[in-house]
Amino acid sequence: MGAQMTQAALHLEWFVCCYFAGLSLALLVCMGADKAAAVAGRRRIPETTLLALAVLGGSAGGVLGMLLFRHKIRKPAFSVGFPLILLVQLALACVLLWDFLPESWQHVFEVFRVTVQTPGASEQ
Repeated sequence: MGAQMTQAALHLEWFVCCYFAGLSLALLVCMGADKAAAVAGRRRIPETTLLALAVLGGSAGGVLGMLLFRHKIRKPAFSVGFPLILLVQLALACVLLWDFLPESWQHVFEVFRVTVQTPGASEQ
């Protein structure tokens, strides 16, 4: 049973990595294409499409595209939204994949974990 669980964890990890990498690459390409269209005065990619790709998992590509192409950096929906979405997605991924993280990574994240003790709990 342990080997099957390890195999399932590897498949899940591979799928999650490919999913986020694929959407990030798609958003990066869209950011470059939208910047090129803006410079050339052509039809643009709708902002809702760019934001939807970020929310669906491509926020890393959005942040990278924003920096590489210096595109959408003045609009708060992007300059604040993309990094914020990325942080939320990273936190969510850590929570969902906690059991699959190596112990060394779990220890790093434990530093940031807040433990709330109820009064008198330490005396028992």
